[in-house]
Amino acid sequence: MTHNLYVTGNRAGTGKSLITFGLMQVLSSHYASNGYFKTIAIAREKQVDAYVDLAKQLFKLKPDTQSLYGIDLETLEQDLITHEASDYLDTILTRFKAIESDYEVVVCEGSDFKSQLLANEFELNITMANTLGCQMVVVIRAGKTLTATLQEVACTLQPLQKHKADVLGIIVNRAPAEQEHQIREALQTTYQQYALVDVVPDNEAIANPTVAEAVSEIAGEILYGQGEAGRLVCDFTIAARPVQSFLKTRQQRDKMLVITPSDRDDIIMGCLLADQSTRFAKIAGLLLTSYDGLSEASREIIEGLPSTFAIATTPLNSYKATESLIQASYHLWRADNDRVLDFMDYVVHYINEKALVAAITQEHQIKLTPQMFIYQLLEQARQNKRHIVLPEGSDIRILKAADYLLRRDVVDLTILGDAKAIELMAHQAQLDLSRAQIITPKTDKDYQAYAQRYYELRQHRQVNLDIALDRLQKGNYFGTMMVYEGRADGMVCGAMHTTGETVLPALEIIKTTPSCHRVSSIFLMCLPDRVVVYGDCATNPQPDVQTLAEIAILAADNAKRFGVEPRIAMLSYSSGNSGSGESVERVRQATHLVQSLRPDLLIEGPLQYDAAVDVNVAQKKMPDSKVAGQASVLIFPDLNTGNNTYKAVQRETGAIAIGPVLQGLKKPVNDLSRGCSVTDIINTVVITTVQAQYTTD
Repeated sequence: MTHNLYVTGNRAGTGKSLITFGLMQVLSSHYASNGYFKTIAIAREKQVDAYVDLAKQLFKLKPDTQSLYGIDLETLEQDLITHEASDYLDTILTRFKAIESDYEVVVCEGSDFKSQLLANEFELNITMANTLGCQMVVVIRAGKTLTATLQEVACTLQPLQKHKADVLGIIVNRAPAEQEHQIREALQTTYQQYALVDVVPDNEAIANPTVAEAVSEIAGEILYGQGEAGRLVCDFTIAARPVQSFLKTRQQRDKMLVITPSDRDDIIMGCLLADQSTRFAKIAGLLLTSYDGLSEASREIIEGLPSTFAIATTPLNSYKATESLIQASYHLWRADNDRVLDFMDYVVHYINEKALVAAITQEHQIKLTPQMFIYQLLEQARQNKRHIVLPEGSDIRILKAADYLLRRDVVDLTILGDAKAIELMAHQAQLDLSRAQIITPKTDKDYQAYAQRYYELRQHRQVNLDIALDRLQKGNYFGTMMVYEGRADGMVCGAMHTTGETVLPALEIIKTTPSCHRVSSIFLMCLPDRVVVYGDCATNPQPDVQTLAEIAILAADNAKRFGVEPRIAMLSYSSGNSGSGESVERVRQATHLVQSLRPDLLIEGPLQYDAAVDVNVAQKKMPDSKVAGQASVLIFPDLNTGNNTYKAVQRETGAIAIGPVLQGLKKPVNDLSRGCSVTDIINTVVITTVQAQYTTD
């Protein structure tokens, strides 16, 4: 099993990239192959994220840089501006899954907090970590005082708890050296629930640039002393006063980059002499501004010296050069690889290697987020493709969904409607439907045969051939006949038809399975951290005992097909033997019927909703139950309760509700809401495809 870590800062400037590489360095001595993945990359100078390239060099990753990140920030921001960013999580997840199986450990690096368009970026990183199924390591920059640091940590943990993040650990970075032990002791005492709680003290060499790095930020040039360009720059100063004043005020200030106009021979000579003195602070380097050449005397003296600190030049004036240097961001990727390796060794020294490895090797439950669930369904559909018919080709939403599914090679499609009109709509919307079969029912080769067959099936209901010919011109009837005759494996309808107009042809033609006496439905409720199945919330107003039992059994079987381990809760207004009444007794009898028909299924009933899904409530009300507190299939006693509950949960939690998914038919036909979105259509087609994989003639 691949273990995944997600490393993110809680804001900009935490140093999370170096911590990421340090964690990878630790893990590389325990695992043969480490992967790196950047969720949101930043392009620089037309080159994709420099940290991605640096990781590739340091850890000898695959040469295809684009496989190591999810989406670039420029593309994401453009999508946000045009309101088309709803599927960026799907894009990141798809690219992550493409590399996940290649490594034993994948370390994901979060976003860089560089966008003005991404609101609540830390919470976005939590969502991405949950979506990718990763345990999180959160990097927090220390404050100036112990109290400030502890407050920062406490505030950071609030959104993590809110979003139920799987936090492996927290690392406080750039802590004042004198506070290191105090911070570590306070954190480890307060946050014992986390496997990894570490503190990395501030390091002057990491926090400050070299002369070469500083000069590169203003596109300057090192004229002399290239060998000393690795000196650290801990401060900047403009030398504009007489040389004696400059030397007096700068005597105790070490590692200073001196900025002065190129015609100040006195400052140049004073700096050269001061650097040779054992009683004067070492100068980091000299930046000559407004550069148009050195005086001949200065040049002769400098070139005659055996060695000197770095002397750099820039056409900028002193004010502009200093302003640019102060505002510049000095990144890890600017350093040479040897220096980065030294930094990594420094970080590794402060990481609790034993605790990290022990935590990452433990089994942990991966959250089934909506994006992960839908991704798994897409992969399941793609691996065993089926043919689905869409009868409502005059609806642009249907065509957009078809374009999405066909481009990803998820399913084979037939679209019904006026072929010329469909092709025109697709062209105007820049959709590619070239791989779909587009059929006008009345002109199709099977139109007459389908009408004849429908007449034979329904003549006992006073249907004559003329009525059959008329009905088979309609997409909902023609599509249903395609499924019945095996020309398609399933149908999705309802964007332009009522539920009755979708279900009635299926009941007339396809009919229910021999073991089922009534069609029912389920909703797949994609909550932020799990997927549960609700039934029946759409079709049966007042199900009797047999119908309730059928709904539960079919819902459990479908849940398993969709990757949800079924634990059935038969819901009522009381739990166990605490209540009585007609509806409670009906639920109790249905539970016993399921237990006798399918002893392999875990089922409990009657149960109240809170006892079904909340572990703490379940321990009080049903302490010995194997279902209470962890139910994944929830069967409601009637349509009124089920329909209102699913809509309330959807609205109040933001859950994605996929459905209604019809159950009990011999072949899958599913209904859409007339207000459905393109995403709803895509999800329903994928669900129908998975159902069709389990259908036998």
